[in-house]
Amino acid sequence: MANMKILIFVALLFIPLASYAKENVETCKNKTYEILLKGMDSLEYSSLIDFIRCRDYHDGGNLGDLYIQAGLYLEKDPFLYEYILTEEGVHSDPDFKNFFVMLPPTFVDRYQAQILEYKKREGLVKSFKNENFRKRVQSVLKQANNRYESLE
Repeated sequence: MANMKILIFVALLFIPLASYAKENVETCKNKTYEILLKGMDSLEYSSLIDFIRCRDYHDGGNLGDLYIQAGLYLEKDPFLYEYILTEEGVHSDPDFKNFFVMLPPTFVDRYQAQILEYKKREGLVKSFKNENFRKRVQSVLKQANNRYESLE
């Protein structure tokens, strides 16, 4: 099953990659917030990949919304989420934590719910194969969790 997921993902990721480098700027200009959000709401992996590649073209609340949506892919399939983030170089990005700690607005002022969500995500991250990335993500999630536990 995991091999089939990799095969499908490779087709999504690497076939368009050859022409992507030349058309990066144009592609990202066409991947508006609305287009990305719609695809990410449907948990389309191509939209997640486009967001990762084009996130420098977004800012403020729009960027925050897209990071929130990206975190939902962790719950859908932790294996593919790790694979995509690793292949796209997010694991070495200083802002990688945003892919894990950004929570939907429904969690605002609900510290217990935030703590439970971070613990759930910590559990999902335990399956990550890249040990260094797993440890970094676990550390970030623990820090976020501890911040909210201290507020209770």
